[in-house]
Amino acid sequence: MELDEVFQKCLICQNPFCKKGCPINTDIPKIIDLCRKGEYVTAYKILMENNPLASITSRVCPHEFNCYGNCILNRKGTPIPFYKLEQDLTAKYRYEYSYKDKTGRVAIIGSGPAGLFSAIYLANYGLDVTIFEKNSYLGGILTDGIPSSRLPYEFVEEIINTLVKLNVNIIKNTKVDEGKLLELTKTFDYAILACGLSKSRTLDFKESDRIIDAISFLKDYNLARKLGYKEKYKINGKAIVLGLGNVACDAANALRHLDVNTTICYRRSQEEAPCTPMELNECINNGVTINYLLKPDSITENSRGLKVKFEKTILGEPDERGRHTPVGTNEFITLECDYLITALGQLPLENEFINVNTNSNYVVTDDNNLTNIPNLYAVGDITLGASTVVNAISSAKVACNDILSKITKE
Repeated sequence: MELDEVFQKCLICQNPFCKKGCPINTDIPKIIDLCRKGEYVTAYKILMENNPLASITSRVCPHEFNCYGNCILNRKGTPIPFYKLEQDLTAKYRYEYSYKDKTGRVAIIGSGPAGLFSAIYLANYGLDVTIFEKNSYLGGILTDGIPSSRLPYEFVEEIINTLVKLNVNIIKNTKVDEGKLLELTKTFDYAILACGLSKSRTLDFKESDRIIDAISFLKDYNLARKLGYKEKYKINGKAIVLGLGNVACDAANALRHLDVNTTICYRRSQEEAPCTPMELNECINNGVTINYLLKPDSITENSRGLKVKFEKTILGEPDERGRHTPVGTNEFITLECDYLITALGQLPLENEFINVNTNSNYVVTDDNNLTNIPNLYAVGDITLGASTVVNAISSAKVACNDILSKITKE
């Protein structure tokens, strides 16, 4: 494996901003330094022991906001694209997991990024892990949310194969409700709630078969192509996507793959968009039209399609997250389309787990992600709100390390 010339320029900082910018604290300078010395296997081992989903995160992380964006060389020169080195290492080498005597039983509810990470991380330390998954497939958003153009399914399959190698028990088609959750906390030593968010934000408009939330569309699109499921939505013609986060970008790119004339409408400016510059450029390169400062006002439907009335906006005062609030101007335009795809964010289900402390239906935890129920942890989006894959993994890592510290003390 030849190390690209760009990595020779890494300063191996004593106070590395790249490492601080990584939500899971990957020791980037050490890994790069080992690769410089030709010690690729050791570098790979350190990478995987810290993050067994490195093949995933190196492809879907918002690098511009994390390691790449925090590299000191951004100030002068070209930052180090560590994620490319991660991709090379995880493509060439395979981690050798060894059998260990079981030291405790852990139930994991959900098999999205946080659930998969928890299962591999804990099983590799010798815990007896069981995953409970409501769907007939594993992976959560990695399987049904992110198109193969951004994350080829082979990398998810590889993670699933790792579960098998580690003798992780997998129970699919099992919805864990309030009663089942309390039962698991009594029959297992520890339980981790990693079920993600199940509800999409919707517009307060009349329902229509031509108005589809982006999560449902992507699930339909991805499962048809990855697992051979029958497609429910037959979208063609023109589509408008509302929103400009990563889900909106994934939906827009999927629509372009279907040769749908696609326009994104976003109520704020480009600078306020939650998506990364890389995701935005991919949309533009795929022929997606992007309109800024437009807020949906009303929708009418006829036999030919939809007419979406938008109010033009200007940017007002910053909100609690620092993004400028869109303010209506009382000036309107109307755009026509065959389908409207809404990517307005996700929410937890209301009162899903009554005995678990929540705030606005998000599970409340302590600093170790432990809930008010003894030995029940909650990780990922169910506590964070809609976030990134790597943030969900970071949340899971905190809980896993707390479990391991308790087992060590025992």
